[in-house]
Amino acid sequence: MPLISLFSVRVAANRLMELSPSERGLMAVSGLSRAGSILTSLYSPVLPERLGFFFKTAEKKYLSNLLIHDLKNQVGLSISQGLVGPGNTLAIFSEIELRANNLLKQLDSSEKDRTMIAFGRELLPLAKWSMGFDRKKTFLIVLQNSMEQRPTGGLIEGIGIAVIDKGKLLDTSWVGPDDVEASLSGSEDAPQPIRSMLGQEKLLFRDANWPIDGPGAAVQLKKMYERATGRGIDGAIFFSTAGLEDVLLAIGKDPIKEKSAFSGPEFVSQIASGLTGSLKSSPFQVIKGLLTGLQNENIFIVPFDPEQAKIASLSGIDGGNKKTLCPSQVRLSECGINSIYVVDSNLGANRADYFMKKSRRASVIIAPLTTSSTILDLAYLNTSTVENSSSVYRGYTRVVIPLSSIVKSVVSVENGEAVQIPTDNFIESGQHIVGFMLEVKPGESKMIKIAYSSTSKIPIERGTGSYVLGLKKQPGDSVSTEINIKLSDGITPLSVYPQAKVSGGDLSFKFPMVKSDSVMVEFAIDSLFR
Repeated sequence: MPLISLFSVRVAANRLMELSPSERGLMAVSGLSRAGSILTSLYSPVLPERLGFFFKTAEKKYLSNLLIHDLKNQVGLSISQGLVGPGNTLAIFSEIELRANNLLKQLDSSEKDRTMIAFGRELLPLAKWSMGFDRKKTFLIVLQNSMEQRPTGGLIEGIGIAVIDKGKLLDTSWVGPDDVEASLSGSEDAPQPIRSMLGQEKLLFRDANWPIDGPGAAVQLKKMYERATGRGIDGAIFFSTAGLEDVLLAIGKDPIKEKSAFSGPEFVSQIASGLTGSLKSSPFQVIKGLLTGLQNENIFIVPFDPEQAKIASLSGIDGGNKKTLCPSQVRLSECGINSIYVVDSNLGANRADYFMKKSRRASVIIAPLTTSSTILDLAYLNTSTVENSSSVYRGYTRVVIPLSSIVKSVVSVENGEAVQIPTDNFIESGQHIVGFMLEVKPGESKMIKIAYSSTSKIPIERGTGSYVLGLKKQPGDSVSTEINIKLSDGITPLSVYPQAKVSGGDLSFKFPMVKSDSVMVEFAIDSLFR
C-alpha cells in the first residue's frame, strides 16, 4: 500500500509541475514532494534510486520556485504602487531587496533564474535612486531604429520624457527628434563623416548619438535637449530595436524586426508607448525583459549623478567602451591586452541595414618575445535584390583598437585583389580609432582587412604569460565573430577560456556576439618555463 501511495504522489506531483506556477500550486507540489521524500527514505531498500532523486529534486525546485513567485509578486506590487499608488514604495523596495537576498542564498549556481536575480539585485541601489526618493528625477528615453544602425543602437526616431518622484511615475510624454530640433537654439559643427556623406554642416538632434559609446552619446543628448527645452535631465535610457524585442519577448508579444524595416519613423514610439500598459498588467515580465536587454547590451542606462554613474559602469549597463583589463582569475599581475570594437553607422539609404549580412574574423599571432599581430576581416553582403540607390548601403565604420597599436594596412578585397582604402586615424578616449567609408551595392559583397600590431610586448613572469582579447558588441547589432589564435613556435598553452577548437597549434573560437565577450590564453615559453 505505501508503495502504491508513493507512485500516486509522484503522478500527482508530475501533473502539478505541468501547471503554471501559483503560490497554492507550488505549496501543494512542495508538500507532495516532501511526503514522497519521506516515503522514499522509509522504503529505500526496495525502491529504485531514481525515484528518491525525483522527489528530492522536485521539493528543492518547487521551494525555489515558490520563493521566485513570491519575489515576482513583490516586484509587481512595487511597480503598481509606483504607477498608480498609493503606497510606501520605499518600504516595498526594501522588502524586494530582503527577499532577493534570501532567494539568492537558497538558489545554487545551476538555477537558471539565479543569474538574472543576482543581476537585478546588483542594480537595486541604482533603481532606488532612479525612483526619486531623495528628489524628483527626469529621464530622457532614447528610442532607436536598428535597421538604420548608429553607434549606440540606431537612428534616433523617438524621445520619451519620464518624471518620477518618491516612487511615483508622475508623467510620461513622447516627441520626435525633429520636435526637439525645432526648439534648439545655437548649433555646433557636425562630425566630418556626417558633413561629407549627408551634406549636413550642423549637428542635428537625431544625430546626437554619434559618439562611439553610451556615456559620450548621453552627454551630447543631454546638452542639446537641455539647450532646446531648458529642462534638466538626470539620466538617459537607450533602447535599440533589439532591446524593445527583448521586452516584447518577455511579455509574450510578437517581435518587430520584420516590420521595422518598412515602418515609418514613428514605429518605435508607438511600440514603446504601448509598453506602459504592459508595465501595469505584467510588471515582473517587463522588468525581466528590461534586465535581459541590459545584459544583452541592447538597452543601456547612463545616470548623470557621479556615484550612480560609477554603479552603472561597474555593472556594465551604461554602454561604455571600457578598457579591457587582465581578468581576476589570471595568475599573473599583468597581461598582453588586445581589444576590438567595430562601430557601423548607416549614413545612406533609410533602413538599409535590414538587408546587410555581416561576419567578422580576427586572426591573431601571439609572439610574446617580440610583438603580437592581428588581422581583422570585416565581411559585408548586401542581400537586396532591388537595383536602385535606395538599396545601396553607404556607411562609415569605426574600428576601436588599443592605443599601443600600429596600423599596417587597411584594404578592401574585391575580385581577389586588395585595394588600399582611405582611412581616418585618430585617438579618442585613450584608444586608437580607424575610420573609413563603405559602399555596398545590392547583391555585392565586400571584405575589409585591417592589419595591426602591438608596440607592447606581453609581460612574462617565470616563463609564463597571458593574453586577453576583448570583443565589444555594438548595441542593437549581433555580428557572428570568429577568433583564430596562433601561438608562435616554442609556446605551450596552459589554460584557455572559453573552450576552443584545437587544430595543431591553432585555437579557434566562435561567438554569436549576443553580448560582449572575451578570449583568454595563459601560456608557457618552453625555453624559459621551469
